[in-house]
Amino acid sequence: MSDRDPWAAVLREVIARSHLWRPGELAATVQRAVARLGIRVTIYQIDVEQRSLRPLGRPQTGNLPPVHVEGSLAGQVFTGLEPLLTGSGPERVWWLPMVDGSDRLGVVAFARARRRRGGR
Repeated sequence: MSDRDPWAAVLREVIARSHLWRPGELAATVQRAVARLGIRVTIYQIDVEQRSLRPLGRPQTGNLPPVHVEGSLAGQVFTGLEPLLTGSGPERVWWLPMVDGSDRLGVVAFARARRRRGGR
């Protein structure tokens, strides 16, 4: 990655700020960093029972419901530990497992940001 690579800039921003986050700020901070790339991100954390993936808070998601591990795309990524690309065109979503060593933490969904009316 070069210094001009937009992904490098996003990674630098996320890493530089990571030591200052409070737990409730993770999702919003990552969303702000990737927004310049035209991407929206939703981070799902597994519950203690490992039955549901719960979206971490960020204002633009509203109140997204938990996603059951069994029978869902997010659950497939969580249990299989393999990335998954779903949809086509502007509806594409890239699902990635989130792990810490051998511990499964959840999944992250990356999608194109929805355009606002007026082309913004």
